[in-house]
Amino acid sequence: MEKGELWKLTGEQWSRHTLINPHRRTRTLQFSLIPSPHEDPPPRHITRTTIIRTERYLQTEGSDVTNPPAESNHTPTGSLPEQLKEWILDEPDASWIAAELECSPTIDTLIQDFRNDKAIAVSDGPFHPEHKVGTAAWAIESWNGTEYIRGGGRIPGHPEAQGSYRSELGGLLGIVIGVVGLEKLAEAGAEIIVGCDGESALHQSMTKNIEKITTRSKQFDIISSIVGYWNKVDSTSFPIHVIKGHQDDTDRNDL
Repeated sequence: MEKGELWKLTGEQWSRHTLINPHRRTRTLQFSLIPSPHEDPPPRHITRTTIIRTERYLQTEGSDVTNPPAESNHTPTGSLPEQLKEWILDEPDASWIAAELECSPTIDTLIQDFRNDKAIAVSDGPFHPEHKVGTAAWAIESWNGTEYIRGGGRIPGHPEAQGSYRSELGGLLGIVIGVVGLEKLAEAGAEIIVGCDGESALHQSMTKNIEKITTRSKQFDIISSIVGYWNKVDSTSFPIHVIKGHQDDTDRNDL
């Protein structure tokens, strides 16, 4: 399918929305509200996408990667932390979920804990309603917390699609991309402990079962990306833990 095509299937009838301003360079694509019927189906290679409907146009928010991109032939060099960062930044979604990326000076313990199913991953996804902006942060650490890889960034998408749920999903996407990098460096899969205060986001996305996700969700683009990456690796995400949010805002000791 050519870039800039938006197809819709209603029953057995295919139709196509026209791309608006095809020569304008934007982060998202905008299409006509009313589609044109087509007798012929679209090309075989199509992907699902999340759509935001405005008064004037339809806007895409991303497409799924349940068929992950081909492996890169690039092999990172340098120290282990530098190699890990390169492996992570080689992934397509890293441009935003790892816009900020830092690694401890050494990661030998982290790699060993990862191989021994003792690595811990956590994420958080703040949403700023006054600006309709979502951000996310994530970290994968050794069992004792001395070594880590941490990242984060601003959540892409239309302002009306933003929310705490989408931000939490962004943090979880960062974790799974971090796992992709660790697997390549450790040359092994692992069972990694995942913690997040977004219970619904955890249970919706921490799966390799593509059949569990639905295109009806506004956040289908991020959910399908997470599931796609999990299907790309040998590691599993379980056990998962729901972490109480805003623990800095209370003096209680029963957290």
